[in-house]
Amino acid sequence: MRPKAQPKPAILVPLIGAWGRAIGFAADHAAAAKAELHLLYVLEVPRTLPLDTALPEMEQEAQHTLSEAEMMLRRRGVTVRKLTTRARDALEGAARFAAEMQSKLLVAAYLKEDLIERGARHTAVNILCHEAPCDIAVYCIAPE
Repeated sequence: MRPKAQPKPAILVPLIGAWGRAIGFAADHAAAAKAELHLLYVLEVPRTLPLDTALPEMEQEAQHTLSEAEMMLRRRGVTVRKLTTRARDALEGAARFAAEMQSKLLVAAYLKEDLIERGARHTAVNILCHEAPCDIAVYCIAPE
Protein backbone atom coordinates (compact mmCIF):
# COMPACT_ATOMS: atom_id res chain seq x y z
CA MET A 1 0.00 0.00 0.00
CA ARG A 2 1.39 3.38 -1.01
CA PRO A 3 1.62 6.13 1.59
CA LYS A 4 -0.61 9.14 0.97
CA ALA A 5 1.13 11.92 -0.90
CA GLN A 6 1.65 14.90 1.36
CA PRO A 7 0.03 18.06 0.03
CA LYS A 8 2.41 20.74 -1.11
CA PRO A 9 2.84 23.64 1.29
CA ALA A 10 0.82 26.70 0.30
CA ILE A 11 1.99 30.27 -0.02
CA LEU A 12 -0.97 32.63 0.12
CA VAL A 13 -1.02 35.98 -1.66
CA PRO A 14 -4.11 38.05 -1.01
CA LEU A 15 -4.67 40.39 -3.93
CA ILE A 16 -4.57 43.55 -1.82
CA GLY A 17 -2.20 46.50 -1.79
CA ALA A 18 0.62 46.22 -4.34
CA TRP A 19 -0.23 42.60 -5.10
CA GLY A 20 1.62 42.61 -8.44
CA ARG A 21 4.91 42.88 -6.55
CA ALA A 22 3.76 40.39 -3.91
CA ILE A 23 3.10 37.62 -6.42
CA GLY A 24 6.56 37.95 -7.96
CA PHE A 25 8.21 37.69 -4.55
CA ALA A 26 5.93 34.79 -3.56
CA ALA A 27 6.49 32.94 -6.85
CA ASP A 28 10.25 32.95 -6.30
CA HIS A 29 9.75 31.60 -2.78
CA ALA A 30 7.20 29.00 -3.95
CA ALA A 31 9.57 27.68 -6.62
CA ALA A 32 12.41 27.35 -4.10
CA ALA A 33 10.18 25.69 -1.48
CA LYS A 34 8.33 23.47 -4.00
CA ALA A 35 5.11 25.04 -2.77
CA GLU A 36 1.83 25.96 -4.41
CA LEU A 37 0.96 29.60 -4.86
CA HIS A 38 -2.57 30.45 -3.75
CA LEU A 39 -3.93 33.72 -5.09
CA LEU A 40 -6.76 35.03 -2.94
CA TYR A 41 -9.32 37.69 -3.78
CA VAL A 42 -11.29 38.84 -0.74
CA LEU A 43 -14.76 40.05 -1.62
CA GLU A 44 -15.42 42.85 0.88
CA VAL A 45 -19.10 42.62 1.73
CA PRO A 46 -20.60 45.75 3.32
CA ARG A 47 -21.70 45.28 6.93
CA THR A 48 -25.25 46.23 5.93
CA LEU A 49 -25.55 43.04 3.81
CA PRO A 50 -25.43 39.35 4.72
CA LEU A 51 -22.03 37.78 3.86
CA ASP A 52 -23.61 35.44 1.29
CA THR A 53 -25.29 38.24 -0.68
CA ALA A 54 -24.79 37.92 -4.43
CA LEU A 55 -22.48 40.67 -5.64
CA PRO A 56 -22.16 40.02 -9.38
CA GLU A 57 -20.04 43.08 -10.23
CA MET A 58 -17.62 42.38 -7.39
CA GLU A 59 -17.49 38.67 -8.28
CA GLN A 60 -16.73 39.55 -11.91
CA GLU A 61 -13.95 41.91 -10.77
CA ALA A 62 -12.55 39.12 -8.58
CA GLN A 63 -12.37 36.70 -11.51
CA HIS A 64 -10.79 39.33 -13.75
CA THR A 65 -8.14 40.21 -11.14
CA LEU A 66 -7.38 36.55 -10.38
CA SER A 67 -6.97 35.81 -14.09
CA GLU A 68 -4.69 38.83 -14.50
CA ALA A 69 -2.53 37.66 -11.59
CA GLU A 70 -2.40 34.12 -12.97
CA MET A 71 -1.28 35.45 -16.37
CA MET A 72 1.59 37.31 -14.68
CA LEU A 73 2.78 33.97 -13.26
CA ARG A 74 2.45 31.81 -16.38
CA ARG A 75 6.16 31.30 -16.99
CA ARG A 76 7.24 31.04 -13.35
CA GLY A 77 6.92 27.24 -13.13
CA VAL A 78 4.76 27.16 -10.01
CA THR A 79 1.34 25.65 -9.40
CA VAL A 80 -1.20 28.43 -9.05
CA ARG A 81 -4.63 28.16 -7.45
CA LYS A 82 -7.17 30.99 -7.74
CA LEU A 83 -9.40 31.40 -4.69
CA THR A 84 -12.01 33.76 -3.32
CA THR A 85 -13.47 34.36 0.11
CA ARG A 86 -15.90 36.82 1.63
CA ALA A 87 -15.24 39.09 4.58
CA ARG A 88 -16.09 42.50 5.96
CA ASP A 89 -12.43 43.55 5.73
CA ALA A 90 -9.84 42.32 3.20
CA LEU A 91 -6.97 41.96 5.70
CA GLU A 92 -9.07 40.13 8.26
CA GLY A 93 -10.49 37.88 5.55
CA ALA A 94 -7.02 37.05 4.24
CA ALA A 95 -5.71 36.28 7.73
CA ARG A 96 -8.73 34.08 8.52
CA PHE A 97 -8.35 32.27 5.19
CA ALA A 98 -4.65 31.64 5.89
CA ALA A 99 -5.60 30.06 9.21
CA GLU A 100 -8.34 27.89 7.71
CA MET A 101 -6.17 26.68 4.82
CA GLN A 102 -3.11 26.18 7.03
CA SER A 103 -0.94 28.26 4.73
CA LYS A 104 2.81 28.09 5.27
CA LEU A 105 3.39 31.73 4.38
CA LEU A 106 1.26 34.79 3.64
CA VAL A 107 2.83 37.48 1.43
CA ALA A 108 1.41 41.00 1.20
CA ALA A 109 2.97 44.03 -0.47
CA TYR A 110 2.26 47.71 0.03
CA LEU A 111 3.71 50.97 -1.16
CA LYS A 112 5.55 52.52 1.79
CA GLU A 113 3.53 55.73 1.62
CA ASP A 114 0.29 53.73 1.84
CA LEU A 115 1.47 52.00 5.01
CA ILE A 116 2.73 55.19 6.63
CA GLU A 117 -0.48 57.18 6.11
CA ARG A 118 -3.18 57.12 8.79
CA GLY A 119 -1.48 54.44 10.91
CA ALA A 120 -2.16 51.82 8.25
CA ARG A 121 1.23 50.20 8.89
CA HIS A 122 0.30 49.34 12.43
CA THR A 123 -3.17 48.12 11.44
CA ALA A 124 -1.99 45.92 8.57
CA VAL A 125 0.88 44.31 10.44
CA ASN A 126 -1.17 43.94 13.61
CA ILE A 127 -4.06 42.16 11.87
CA LEU A 128 -1.83 39.86 9.83
CA CYS A 129 0.53 38.94 12.66
CA HIS A 130 -2.19 38.35 15.23
CA GLU A 131 -4.77 36.62 13.06
CA ALA A 132 -2.76 34.46 10.64
CA PRO A 133 -0.93 31.59 12.38
CA CYS A 134 1.60 31.20 9.56
CA ASP A 135 4.76 33.10 8.64
CA ILE A 136 4.02 36.59 7.29
CA ALA A 137 6.07 38.57 4.78
CA VAL A 138 5.06 42.21 4.42
CA TYR A 139 6.91 43.61 1.43
CA CYS A 140 7.22 47.42 1.64
CA ILE A 141 7.89 49.04 -1.72
CA ALA A 142 9.90 52.25 -1.82
CA PRO A 143 8.73 55.07 -4.09
CA GLU A 144 10.39 55.17 -7.48
